[in-house]
Formats: sequence, structure tokens, C-alpha cells
Amino acid sequence: MGWNLIKTSLSEFTPSNTFFIGQVFNWTYVSERYVGCLSNKLLEIRTTDLGFEWKLTPQGSEQEVVKFLNLDIDLLECYQEWKKDALFEEAWKVKPGVRIVKQNAFECTMAFIVSQNNNVKRIERNLNSIRTAYGELITEKHGKKWYSFPTPEQLSLATREDLLKLGLGYRAKYIVGAVRKIIDNGGENWLESLKELPQEEAKSNLMQLNGVGPKVADCILLFGLNKFSVVPIDIHMWRIAQNHYMKKKTDKLNKKSYSMAVEAIQEALGSYAGWAHSFLYATSLSKSLKRKIK
Repeated sequence: MGWNLIKTSLSEFTPSNTFFIGQVFNWTYVSERYVGCLSNKLLEIRTTDLGFEWKLTPQGSEQEVVKFLNLDIDLLECYQEWKKDALFEEAWKVKPGVRIVKQNAFECTMAFIVSQNNNVKRIERNLNSIRTAYGELITEKHGKKWYSFPTPEQLSLATREDLLKLGLGYRAKYIVGAVRKIIDNGGENWLESLKELPQEEAKSNLMQLNGVGPKVADCILLFGLNKFSVVPIDIHMWRIAQNHYMKKKTDKLNKKSYSMAVEAIQEALGSYAGWAHSFLYATSLSKSLKRKIK
């Protein structure tokens, strides 16, 4: 199957600023293309002067790619609101084309449970080991085998001891417990149903899962459940909030100050504050993602 073109600009979509900022952990750059798994298919993307070219293995539709990249959301239109903030305008120039992708809610939930006090390389390694052990083979390409992420039912076969052997450490018990709770609640349909709930109610449901605290829940809401006003606060965003957005300063990041930071950023950047936050976050990471996610 050949390449297919979607016309756009780097201001609307820059792959490196989208796939390598800690929202997804299954992408790589190889053979002058960006490669990652989209459900049970392998998606390859390469940039051109006109936009970007894509292909799916097994064959798929353009609509799948458009949906995954949330291309119905016009970044340049959002920018008209965001550019009122001087810090954001600087971030836009440094890291353009940051898009939040439409992840599978279950994979996103597992990924951010694994992300706790973890670095990106280990997160990628941990998630890849789960894919290889419990997912299904998609294809073999670019010198490696690519696997889909397991369903809750497939991952429920894993015991804590199994996951310890895969290097998950103390997160193993969280994964086993969270998977069981998700299945008991109705599986992936239950997770998908949280998209329809008000933000705080959806967050409360997520925090019933083993290993899901306020920060992890906010990551799942933003990156997996389409709650685009949500602003996860880690140490990078805490510093940005303290230095630029919060009127009342405090040295401690606790439940109250977390909420204050979120509210300050949302007030400045509007209903798509979660998208805007990703520009700020990507810029704050500078040259590397070798840091711990708190």
C-alpha cells in the first residue's frame, strides 16, 4: 500500500512535538518516518512540504488518522485565544504543532498508572513488555515486531508475579487491581462512558482505580477521555503556574494549591487549556524527556 497525503502545516501538526512529549509512549522515529500503533494497526507518518503522508498496516482509512490526530480541532483558531498570553506565544514559537491525540482509554489508563515516579524510557519499556506478552502481533517492520495493546480481558490474565517479572515493580499490583476493577465496572465500555460524564464525576470514577491519584486521573481525562480543559500539574507545570499564572504564591504543591494552579491556567487559556498546557509542557522539557513524572 502506498502513501496518502493530508494537506496541513507544521503549525497545525508537528509529529515530533506531538508524539515525544509524554502523552503517548509507543512511538519512534525510524527510516525518516514516525511509527506507532493505532489500536490494532501500525501507523507511519512522514512530513512533506504540503503536509504529511501516512499509511496504515493493515490497510485503513484516512478517517482513522484524522480521528486519531483530532484534526477537526483547528489549532490556529485556538491560537487566536491563546496568543493573548505572552508565555504561551513564546511556547508556540518554540514548539509548534503540538496536538493531543485520541488514545484508547484503556491503554491511556494503564500507561499513566505505569508512569508514576518513572522515566520515559522505562515507561516505554514497561508498556512494550505488556504489549509483547499480552497483546496481538500486528506486523513485523523496521526490524521489530509490533503488538497491539491488550484489552482488559487479555491483560486480566496477568498476575502480579507475571508483571513483576516484566519489570513493573510496585506498579504491578496497581495494574492487576485496576484491570479487575475496570472489568467489574463493565470493561472498556465503562471507561468510554466516562467521556459523557461531567469532569469531576469522571475524575471521581477514575480515582476508584488502584494506582490512580489526582494527577494520574487528570492525565487520563485529558489524554484518554477528551476532557480538553483539564490541566495536569506536575513539577514542570507547577513551576510555570507559580512563575506566570498564580497570583497567590505558595511553596507547597498540595491538594489546595494544585487546584489553584489549575484554575489559574484555565482562566488564562480558556476551554482548551489542556491543549495549551501541552505546548507549555513540551517547551519546559527543553532538550530531553529524561525526567520523572510525578
